[in-house]
Amino acid sequence: MKCIDFFRITGMLIALALATTTGCKKENPLPGSLQEIEYTCPEGEAVSYFEGIIDEQLACFKAGMDNYQVYAALQSSFITNGPTLELGGTSDSLDNFRIGARIALQPRVTNEMKTFIPEYTPWISILSPKEKKSDSEIYFFEKYFGEKGELSLGNETSEGYTIALHYSEYFSGITFSTDGANQEGSYLLLNKVKKTPVDNGLQYDLEFEFSCKLYYTRTGSHYPEKVYYTTIEDGRMSVSFVL
Repeated sequence: MKCIDFFRITGMLIALALATTTGCKKENPLPGSLQEIEYTCPEGEAVSYFEGIIDEQLACFKAGMDNYQVYAALQSSFITNGPTLELGGTSDSLDNFRIGARIALQPRVTNEMKTFIPEYTPWISILSPKEKKSDSEIYFFEKYFGEKGELSLGNETSEGYTIALHYSEYFSGITFSTDGANQEGSYLLLNKVKKTPVDNGLQYDLEFEFSCKLYYTRTGSHYPEKVYYTTIEDGRMSVSFVL
């Protein structure tokens, strides 16, 4: 009769248990208090709103409720080739300057930010493709949000529109977006475009429909890595603003 190595078998079972529990752990970069987010949908109708399924929960952000409101403006960014930015560089640096049009349903921002943005408040934005030129708000919004149709989301190989879910805490926060990552099966539709001249400018009434995968950028290594976070399903966003 062969002898059974009790200690060897016990060690193998412990190693297997550890591998099983650690291998199934889902990564989540949010603080501990946000590992399990409970979204809400306040009662009442709003002209501007977002509604969608996030983590199998119905989430709603409505302008005029919980301090949310519509922001429509240009957004600029500067792309560097390394970890540092040299000020006073050559004119070649202007090639890395980008501007796009962004529409957001986000918490109200004032000088008393702590009054209006509680800890890690979620909000959403849609950003147009960016250009290397500076022009008026009307130019960018007419070009990228001026007509109904399917809008192409950016992915690993091409630039495009970006949908982002933000969690703001005063002057800091975390962003999950579609930018630069796999969007197979995702879509972004602009179903309604209504433009009305008003006394102080041009009023836009837009309606979007979308479904998308959201990622965050894991840093700390030489090459930043896109890590899947969650999916927005059956997303609908209606906004009204004046430029």
